[in-house]
Amino acid sequence: MDGIVDLDGVADENYDKLRFKGLEYQRMIIAGVADGLVPREVVNRLRGTDPVRHRREIQRARSSLFVAATRARDSVDVFWHGKPSPFLDTSWGAASPMASTR
Repeated sequence: MDGIVDLDGVADENYDKLRFKGLEYQRMIIAGVADGLVPREVVNRLRGTDPVRHRREIQRARSSLFVAATRARDSVDVFWHGKPSPFLDTSWGAASPMASTR
């Protein structure tokens, strides 16, 4: 069975990812892991106005991405457009501008 998480969709991103907690899939596809989407741009704007909430929202977004990525038993495919999320280290960005497989 495969799991798919679209981080670029309209649905609440935390619900989409956290509903996978405790489940395991043979392959996992995580889409929309782009800068400005993960974490959302509005979270980055909190840095100057509400640093405590900013840290909390950054940790929530990072944890949600971790939960989604660790549901894969055999492989996880991560897709983004433009610049990858700052949560992905430089080895992801060096792979392909559209996607990377770990």
